Amino acid sequence: MSPKGVNRMKTRSSKSAFALGFLAVPLMLGTAFAQDNQEIYNEIADEVAEIRELELLDPLEVDEKSRDELREETREDLEEDYPLEEREDDQRVLVAFGLLNPEDDLGELFVDLLGEQVAGYYDPETDEMVVVRSGDGDGDGDELSVSDRVTFAHEAVHALQDQHFDLEIYTDIRIEGTSDESLAITALIEGDATLAQIDYILSDVRLARLFLDELESNDVSTESLDRAPPILVATLLFPYTEGQVFAQYLFDEGGWDLINEAYENPPTTTEQILHPEKYLDGEGGIDVRVPDLSEALGDEWRTLDDDTMGQFLISVVLSDADMSEDQVQVASEGWGGDAYTVVANDDDAVIAWSTEWDTEEDAAEFATALAVREGFRLDADPEAEGDSVLILADEAVVQIVLDGTAVTYVQAPDGNTLEAVLEALGRDPRT
Repeated sequence: MSPKGVNRMKTRSSKSAFALGFLAVPLMLGTAFAQDNQEIYNEIADEVAEIRELELLDPLEVDEKSRDELREETREDLEEDYPLEEREDDQRVLVAFGLLNPEDDLGELFVDLLGEQVAGYYDPETDEMVVVRSGDGDGDGDELSVSDRVTFAHEAVHALQDQHFDLEIYTDIRIEGTSDESLAITALIEGDATLAQIDYILSDVRLARLFLDELESNDVSTESLDRAPPILVATLLFPYTEGQVFAQYLFDEGGWDLINEAYENPPTTTEQILHPEKYLDGEGGIDVRVPDLSEALGDEWRTLDDDTMGQFLISVVLSDADMSEDQVQVASEGWGGDAYTVVANDDDAVIAWSTEWDTEEDAAEFATALAVREGFRLDADPEAEGDSVLILADEAVVQIVLDGTAVTYVQAPDGNTLEAVLEALGRDPRT
């Protein structure tokens, strides 16, 4: 989890603590771009346009930056577009959910991760195409490597997308929509580009072999990636890995034409990305609301965040416990809709989270897994009574209530606050 709605690689916008969305980041590819490679860029762009079956309407001009320049630019843009107060609020949300250590610095994690992993980006607002050089930008490595070509191929797809579908439209949705919707749309964009990128690699057997050789021999740093909280890594990778699977499913069903049509009717949930058949069937999410808690808790409490997690982020939350991947998958499938709010005063935070599931069995599986996760996280034994589970820990009190296809989760600093929130949600605290 981190700022959502990142509408370009060099600009960060924050509305919620959840969902890290990227528009163009081929991960962990080596870069060594030279200023006299425009002709090669043009050739690659033409090849990608043919593969993607979209005409290149305008030529692409490339700007090159060193990794140090990118890191400094990222830091400057972070300070401008993701102010410290917003980062601190998001950090409190992440800590409340148990997904970030209190001593971590979300901004520094963000800058380090992007500075290390970004190999290039395309900015739909300015049509700027940037590739990142290895080294210190003193002219080392003038010849394009195979990985450089593959990276640019990915970025060229984004330029094609922008020229034909206007990516700024989806940037606005990713900022204003929920984190679940933001990740879903990002997965469409990145999955499309990744699928075409793979086709570009496979179009030339020699290129594919050299690419694999470079990846095996290239000493690419993953230090920041390795130490980043799992939620940041998971949301970084999701649009590429699951997005590519989603795009492949659409391609198998209707070729590039069906992928093109998806830009007119983009996916709205990560459930649709994980289950493309639900996207094609038009199965969206249920509108779930969490009431304003300020009247129940008092004026000293303010809202830090309200949002929707969706199936993918729920699976990430559940993964933070002693459960197998299969158990997590079973517990997160059958998602129907959800909404949460996090409110806080100077000292404490409260989470109220309502979820709806396709069947009562789905709801029960989620409630059970969530109780296991919370007991593991808080190092306290869940106490079950009927369809309710209570967890009493030193730092928080948690209650999980199962009611048919609905599961309600509340975390509060003490029992009185917990009861007040449950009453505001229409749940009997004695359940």
